[in-house]
Formats: sequence, C-alpha cells, structure tokens
Amino acid sequence: MHRIILAVVIVGVFSAHMALAAPPNEPKIAKTAKVSVVTAYEPCTSPTLTTSTGDAACPAVRSDPGCGFGTGHGLMYVRTKGATGWAVKIVLLGLESACEGQTIQFFASLRSTSDECGTGPLGPSCTVDFPNVLLGQCTVTHTGFCGLSTPVFATPALLTKLGGVEITDLVGKRGSLTSFRYGIVTAF
Repeated sequence: MHRIILAVVIVGVFSAHMALAAPPNEPKIAKTAKVSVVTAYEPCTSPTLTTSTGDAACPAVRSDPGCGFGTGHGLMYVRTKGATGWAVKIVLLGLESACEGQTIQFFASLRSTSDECGTGPLGPSCTVDFPNVLLGQCTVTHTGFCGLSTPVFATPALLTKLGGVEITDLVGKRGSLTSFRYGIVTAF
C-alpha cells in the first residue's frame, strides 16, 4: 500500500512540475536555434526558364545587387535565457568588398504562443505575431566581417514569458534592400 501511495505522490509531483515547466504542446527542450545565413534573391513570380530537372524557374536576381557573400558564410545563433529573454549572435564572414563600411540591420519575424495571456500567468493560451523585430546591426569591416552579439535580448516582452516562439523569417537589410536571409546551400 505504501508503494502505491508513493507512486501516486511521485506522479502528482512530476505532473505538477511538468505543468509549470512548459505550456501544452511544446517540447521539453528547445533552447537553441542555429541557422545559416545566405545571400537573398528575389522570388520567382513569372517563370521564363526551366531547370535541368524540368522545374519552372526565373533568372536569378539578387535582392541587393550591391552587397552579398564573396567567399564567406554566415551564421545566426539564438539561445533562450529564460525569464530574462534571449542571447542573439550573428556573424557574417567573407562579404564582398562593395559591402565595406555598410551597416546591416537584422530583423526577425516572430510568432509567440504562451499561456501567459489575460490577467495572470496561467491565463488562456494566445498567439501573437511580431513582424520585423530589430535584433541589432553591424557595420562591415574592410576584411568583409560583420557581427553582432546581444547577451540579453528581451523585446518584445512576451519573449521572456513561458511559451514557444517561432522564428518565421530572418533578414539582413542594407537600407531598404534585403541583402541576407536564413537558409542553406544545397551543393557547392
């Protein structure tokens, strides 16, 4: 009988801990996002070409013809800091010489879902979209380097609440031009 009571207590404590640890339908561990950064291209809206595999295609048009990767690469790293927010680090290496002296601003579009809506910390679940949140900026050096590191990033404030945050877009802009996006290079 004591074992059954002990098992019920353990399950109850574990369940209460899990209820406080994350909102429903969120993974237990998802603390880090690491993505590559690539040169941005315009979308293909009116195909005039065909790929070797038969897919409709457009001529490649860079979104920012004046600044992109030369021989380098880019990386964005985001890690949760719990109730204080996030740590954000973005590094671009080997940018074209035309980028030198240019300021690149990084924006993320975020979708946050939390149980901390309404009047208390255990209120109803809600989802909020935050388009174009400024993560920071950097100026390209003469060596083609541009990097930023924000040890604590807590804007918008919902990022400090218990919940899940989707990164729906990441862009690096030079003025009004989109120079970089998150992505992968499939073959090189």
